[in-house]
Amino acid sequence: MKTNILSTLKGNYKSLVLVILVALFTTSCISIDTSSYSDREFKKKKYNRICVYSLDENLVYRSLLERTIVRQLTELSVDAIKGSYLFPPTRVHEDSEFQPELLKNGVDGFLKVEIVQDNMQNGIKPIANETESEITSSSYVVNDANSSKRFRFKIVLIDVKTNKVAWVGSSETFSYNLLNMGDRETLFLKFSQTAVEELQAKGHIE
Repeated sequence: MKTNILSTLKGNYKSLVLVILVALFTTSCISIDTSSYSDREFKKKKYNRICVYSLDENLVYRSLLERTIVRQLTELSVDAIKGSYLFPPTRVHEDSEFQPELLKNGVDGFLKVEIVQDNMQNGIKPIANETESEITSSSYVVNDANSSKRFRFKIVLIDVKTNKVAWVGSSETFSYNLLNMGDRETLFLKFSQTAVEELQAKGHIE
């Protein structure tokens, strides 16, 4: 009887170790790269106070992404603020509301981020709701149902004074299926780092 219990515990321990190793392996495989372009009118223009605004309808992921980018900017001594602070998700905000509120709070750069779906058959469309953003297949095993679905980050810097797009960036495509919170944190962090590096390279921040 004791032998059976020990065998069972040993088997469970091995399974647990295997799960942990797989989790570490898949997380370490997450990588992201971002490319960007500046509008000629705003080349090398620097922004001193930036508002980071995520369009994700999932409030947990929205807060996480905004917080991660703000932290990256703050580490470079850029004054940054979360968009959900100025524009709380308690109601729908009209486009006409953004510029006056940003100007009132001394913001000169409005950084908007969203995750869009690249459908290989039907072109590009944004994630419209939580159902589409939460896909239940494996992130690392592509099956027939999701073989045409790839996601990427789209990021836009709006010059608040003129309300024009000063800079636009886009990440490489990635699989967004069944990422746990740890994986999302890693993905958001790596994207934030590359996006901020692009802003630096284009001369929009120090």
